[in-house]
Amino acid sequence: MAIKDAEIMVLMDKIREHYHNNINNRYIRKALLIMDISRTTWENLESLTGKGDLYHTQGYNFDELYEWVASALTFIHHARTEVAPNLKSIISSGSTTVLGKSVREREEDKILREMAIKTFPENLKMFAELVKELYNRVVELDKISNPVKPYYKKYPEIIELIKAL
Repeated sequence: MAIKDAEIMVLMDKIREHYHNNINNRYIRKALLIMDISRTTWENLESLTGKGDLYHTQGYNFDELYEWVASALTFIHHARTEVAPNLKSIISSGSTTVLGKSVREREEDKILREMAIKTFPENLKMFAELVKELYNRVVELDKISNPVKPYYKKYPEIIELIKAL
């Protein structure tokens, strides 16, 4: 069953925008690559935060939304435990790209990098709140659409991931 709920669409857009502007931006991206998460988690996160035009037209399904939420929560957990505590030292060099090329950093880039480092924990918290809000809305719709056998019961790990945050 395709979900074409306006609230879901708005939340997906907010998640996508927040992730790209505040979490996976050019200053932080290099540090995220050190996380020990599966390829599937990265792929699901990309699906959650990627272009949503097709989904706005066709809608989402419950299973994929729950998988994306679980992956986003896994990502958040790893970012909090593996990246946030050491973020400054991981990216403080700032003068190399992900591929190791040296580049001269402008003063304004240094300031923006420092701001990205300083606001990362709060931005991660905001991302988690958006993902939890999405999850709650999907569960709400799931219970209405599937009162006998809702999909969310197939994903008990999501509740554990939320508790761990």
